[in-house]
Amino acid sequence: MMKHSVFFLLATTTAAIAFTACGHNDGRLSGNDLAADSVKADTNNVDFEEEPYVEPSRHVDVLFEDFLYTFLTDAKFQAHRIAYPLPRTHNGRKEMVAKGQWTYTPLYANDDSYVLMFDQTNADVSAQDSTSKHVTLEWCDFDAQTSRQFVFDKMDGKWLLTGLVCDSLNHRSDNGFYTFFHRFATDSLFRQQHISNPFAFKTIDTDSYQAIDGVLDAEQWPDFAPDIPAGHLTHIAYGRRHPASHTRTIVITGADTGASCALRFRYQRGKWTLYSMEDV
Repeated sequence: MMKHSVFFLLATTTAAIAFTACGHNDGRLSGNDLAADSVKADTNNVDFEEEPYVEPSRHVDVLFEDFLYTFLTDAKFQAHRIAYPLPRTHNGRKEMVAKGQWTYTPLYANDDSYVLMFDQTNADVSAQDSTSKHVTLEWCDFDAQTSRQFVFDKMDGKWLLTGLVCDSLNHRSDNGFYTFFHRFATDSLFRQQHISNPFAFKTIDTDSYQAIDGVLDAEQWPDFAPDIPAGHLTHIAYGRRHPASHTRTIVITGADTGASCALRFRYQRGKWTLYSMEDV
């Protein structure tokens, strides 16, 4: 396992991904579309002829999370790990993104913390599964109410970005949880009403480094709660299909420290409720 994992519990940092192929107009691919999300970009279109590309060790492709770290942080690697022409669907309209149109764009590299979501409680097992062949990474922008899905497939032993789907959050099957979580992150009264009483709590003793398991009353949540970024959420799903799940795991990670907090939610009696918090 590389020390720079992007997966929760092991996450230490993350950086960027090229999302500029998703425009915000009628779906036609244009120069404006390609630059629409490049406000903070340090590097625009990658110069493929600038210097010879050297493929990294094949170990980068053993686990998806190791590949993803390199894909996010190395512009030249990213540009060479895309299946061109890349199929891109925007609001139901299909187009193709050519090699020269791809733009490397930092996304939440400069954020103090970032949020990952997994729809299975044993997602760490999936992250450690070297037999994975298909992963979808979805970027949810709550302000713009948009979803951008990046489809990765392992082909001939190498992970490649094979598809891009841009849509409204309202059209996503998981929009119910997305709507709930955004309100949970931004509305303190709503949040307090959706915390189990008591809820499970786990942390690490900073002196002995031993795990401490217990429970807390809902009223104690403000004393232990992490800051929850409310603007964006990244959903990582392993495999082609997942059965309808009544649990979600949200992991908040500090980009500088690598410290993470896992929040676990379950849907019962008609509503989502936080039932566990774990400091990692």
